[in-house]
Amino acid sequence: MPEPFPSHQDQVRRFFGNTRVFLERNFVTALRHEALGHWTAGMRFHHVIDLACGDGTLGLSLLPHTGRLTLLDLSPEMLEIAQGKIPVQEISRVHLLRADLMEADLPHQSFDLVICTGMLAHVIRPEDAFRKLAALCTPGGYLLLQNTNDQHAYSRVVSAWGRLRRWTGKETYPLSRIRGSQLRKWALEEGMQELHRYRSIVSFMFMSRYLSGECKGKIVRGLFGTPESPRRQALGNDEIILFRKEDHGQAQG
Repeated sequence: MPEPFPSHQDQVRRFFGNTRVFLERNFVTALRHEALGHWTAGMRFHHVIDLACGDGTLGLSLLPHTGRLTLLDLSPEMLEIAQGKIPVQEISRVHLLRADLMEADLPHQSFDLVICTGMLAHVIRPEDAFRKLAALCTPGGYLLLQNTNDQHAYSRVVSAWGRLRRWTGKETYPLSRIRGSQLRKWALEEGMQELHRYRSIVSFMFMSRYLSGECKGKIVRGLFGTPESPRRQALGNDEIILFRKEDHGQAQG
């Protein structure tokens, strides 16, 4: 079996060195947190799983609204950071698991909310990964997913920039390239209905080193608004999507 790609957090450490500092300044996490909070407002869950959870920000934000929470990541450093953020009185309700998604022995149809952001492009077989994500959802459950649409014009610009960096020896990390039409086809096949979508950009290419996380966040919000009040969505190549899995038993009733 081919070796899995390094985790997203391992890539972060490679390029940025200090993982903790990067996460504290990461506007991308803030956007995903806003989308999750807005789209799940008023909901309660039985069991939430946050895959490639990083520092646990997204999953832990739902602790008041779920009975149990599983945080999964390949990086022991990230899981240690996440563990340190769990309130003492809530430790018994949180399970931390160091594992690869495709190798983890997770029970099917056991999670009424599956969170998977920043991971799909980092697996070798993204279609298989999506099918496993869908299989983890209970009927009627939800999947919060992030993907960069490879069909988008801005994605082609970013890809060209990446090829230039690889040619100069500055970037060698491989990414799976997933078209938005592919993702929607997989969702249809797995009975996943799209409920919400927010598009923006998260790559600033050669400008990235000159802009702070706060500045990037202001630019993105200025151009694309927020998940609650989105605008100029056609310009964004990075998508945060909330799916709901069909519940055939409920439909028949």
